[in-house]
Amino acid sequence: MKLLIKIAGSLIGAVLLLLAGAVASLSLPSVQQRIKTKALELISETLGTKVTLNDAGFSFTNGSIALYGLNIDDQQGQSMLAIDTLYTNLDMWQAYKTRDVELEGVTLNGLKANLYKEKGDTATNYQFLLDSIAARKHEHKDGVEHKAQLTFDIDHASISNLDLSWHDRNKPGDPQKLKLGNLELENMQQDGYHITIDQLAYATNNGKPRKNTGKPNRGAFDAGHLDLVVYCDLTAHTITKDTVNITMHNLWGEDRGSGLVAYSVAFKGTLAGGKANLSDIRIKSRHTRLEFDKATLTLPDSTHKLAYSTSLIKGYTILTDISQPFAPALKKFTTPLALTVNLSGGPHYMNFSNIHVYTPDKRLSIKATGGITGLGHGMKKDIHFAIHSMHANRGIKEQIIGHFKIKESMLRLIKAAGN
Repeated sequence: MKLLIKIAGSLIGAVLLLLAGAVASLSLPSVQQRIKTKALELISETLGTKVTLNDAGFSFTNGSIALYGLNIDDQQGQSMLAIDTLYTNLDMWQAYKTRDVELEGVTLNGLKANLYKEKGDTATNYQFLLDSIAARKHEHKDGVEHKAQLTFDIDHASISNLDLSWHDRNKPGDPQKLKLGNLELENMQQDGYHITIDQLAYATNNGKPRKNTGKPNRGAFDAGHLDLVVYCDLTAHTITKDTVNITMHNLWGEDRGSGLVAYSVAFKGTLAGGKANLSDIRIKSRHTRLEFDKATLTLPDSTHKLAYSTSLIKGYTILTDISQPFAPALKKFTTPLALTVNLSGGPHYMNFSNIHVYTPDKRLSIKATGGITGLGHGMKKDIHFAIHSMHANRGIKEQIIGHFKIKESMLRLIKAAGN
């Protein structure tokens, strides 16, 4: 999903930069049909592929630009990027004087992208578009390199009905799908950009049966069969090549295939140098509330492996929240529990420390440490927890065991063990 979002941003930015550059360089001719023809010729020549446009409108009085039915083929002759309508406003006089292009607003509706990588060691079908944009960042005159004086700044933007398909044909399964109902972006000047995303959908299908097929005691969550829907409200304070700084005010998400849901997620975060630092994290689900002050995440690359850790997580839960996606045996576990824990891990393991699980009435208290290894594909999983202390009294043992199907035999063992 991260890859698809990055691709979507790159493609939209690339198209807008190319269109803005074409219009800015041809802002003086009085015949709009000539502008349209010249702009298409310039873009087609720059990209080395076929670009078509059903219609376009320009107003030199207020700088408005309207494009209808834009289509860009890939270099195999297949439709790669299509846009139903695109509206923006350009300061023509500024563009003519300085070639600095500033778009005052963008409204885009109906963007469809068909992105893929053929089998073998081949480039993606959209790589030529990104290469063209990278080449335009610098101009060469008389053997001297000059930075192209095109700037890209947006006061506000509205994007609706986005449909992205990505397929790595070296891998089995269906294409990954990313759909967006609506995105609103507003420039808050010194505070950055305020962004709201409504109905972002992401789906995967690895072509294999779901992991719980024929296994009624296994949870429904399966990363190879995702069906996510996300709504979020955030402020992007800084977005540069090297650093992203955001405040996530609220995120709601659900995996419709497994029933895993988060009603509210909030945090502050900075991503720099391949490392994410989060603070003030708050997570809410149906009956679950979790809070922790800090978390770090090192993203994997050629020199670093995945790593993560948290400060002490505090919260409370009813375990029925995770029964459908992860543990069907807990579907009747309605006893409220409070908890604290530190979490850390890497690509193939997860460690839990400072575990304290207890009931609010203190009838149950368990302190432990533990971990899980063998989380990689094809690895043998091992789960181990060491109980350092456990106190259960005043009927809490029978209450908890009563949540499980095999309660009679378990009750006999508990009674034999005593307190």
